[in-house]
Amino acid sequence: MVGDLIRPVASRDYEALAELIRRAFAPPAERLGLTPDNCPVHPSDYTVDWVHNDLAKGRCFFVLEEGDELVGCVGVCFGEDSEAEMTRLGVEPDQQGRGFGSALVGYAERYAQREGAREMSLHLLAELDDLRRWYEHRGYDYVDTIDIDVVPSPVGVMTKRLGK
Repeated sequence: MVGDLIRPVASRDYEALAELIRRAFAPPAERLGLTPDNCPVHPSDYTVDWVHNDLAKGRCFFVLEEGDELVGCVGVCFGEDSEAEMTRLGVEPDQQGRGFGSALVGYAERYAQREGAREMSLHLLAELDDLRRWYEHRGYDYVDTIDIDVVPSPVGVMTKRLGK
């Protein structure tokens, strides 16, 4: 079962995690023309320093392994009012379509719910209609479009109630 292959990230994984996130986020960055100059916060430029910064800010990472390789990851951080945010969901491009992304989303939701969250939110580039539909198929509602100074494209906000 895919969910059995998901575990918390370990320090030995940090470099592989950064590489995985860069590869997973590179195709949409290329499609939208995002570069380190016009979008310095896009995960397609993720580094080990970003891993350390994210962990220091309280983000938890989980990785999905197949054999000895990391093939997917997801981050979860907690905010106020029983809300959690899912971030950095990524699957190796050549491994997409195998259910790994769905397994990681489900794992992140269950983890957040166990920690007391009643709602999960996420941000995505609003232009990524295919990704928005993918999340909608998993129960997320598109609730807002926002502008972020360091992101050249509008950012969509999606949410989902967890549990009952």
